[in-house]
Amino acid sequence: MDEQNDSVRAALRGNRLVCAALLVGQLMMAVVITVVHSLGISTIPLAPELGELFAWIGPGIGVGIIPLAYFLRRVIWQKGAGGSDAVVLQSFFAGNIAFQAMLEGAGLLNLTFWFITADALPYVPIVVVLILIGGVALRRGGPPSEG
Repeated sequence: MDEQNDSVRAALRGNRLVCAALLVGQLMMAVVITVVHSLGISTIPLAPELGELFAWIGPGIGVGIIPLAYFLRRVIWQKGAGGSDAVVLQSFFAGNIAFQAMLEGAGLLNLTFWFITADALPYVPIVVVLILIGGVALRRGGPPSEG
């Protein structure tokens, strides 16, 4: 029984490591963008209409992905509920990685828009919120208990 618990703990650590790497990737990209902008390296010339479009798309996707990520993670968790221990564990891991990947995708999109436009607002606050949500979810643990 201890071998099985050790195996589950190791798998959980691996899952959390993957999810944490998704968060750290966003932080590293933010550092790179900050350095590039502080060095005065010019960004891509951009039509004003495109910058305005980015200012709507980035935050819209960033905010919209949050409930969608929670919903998808919940659906994946529920698909594995009631199955064998291996199925429950697999759905838990898949749900967590899908959740973090969705948040990361929206975060990287906003970071890219920040890089292209050189305007921190509205992109950086959205990225901070997405990273915080991902960090809290990573720390929180497993799926809510049924019943």
